[in-house]
Amino acid sequence: MENQNYLLSFFSRVEKDYRINKAHMSVYMALYYLWSLQGFKGLLYIYSVQILPIAKISTCGTYYTVMKQLHEYGYLSYEPSFYRKRPSKVNLETSVPS
Repeated sequence: MENQNYLLSFFSRVEKDYRINKAHMSVYMALYYLWSLQGFKGLLYIYSVQILPIAKISTCGTYYTVMKQLHEYGYLSYEPSFYRKRPSKVNLETSVPS
């Protein structure tokens, strides 16, 4: 049930945040889906190719822009790897406001 609070908090914040568009929401939902598959535990280690088809985004440029913005806006913690064979780190647990 606690994990559901992340989604409720996300939607509550998004509703008031004019900067967030459908691409941001789609990427966040894709990340949340992958996080749920690993049992809502710890960091996500992801590659952009995992997120693009789930989020229905066709370009890496859009993905990287959205991830950077979600990080800057405080919806998640994102540490890009910049190496093709090394996954980026994402932490969704930082997204629940206090």
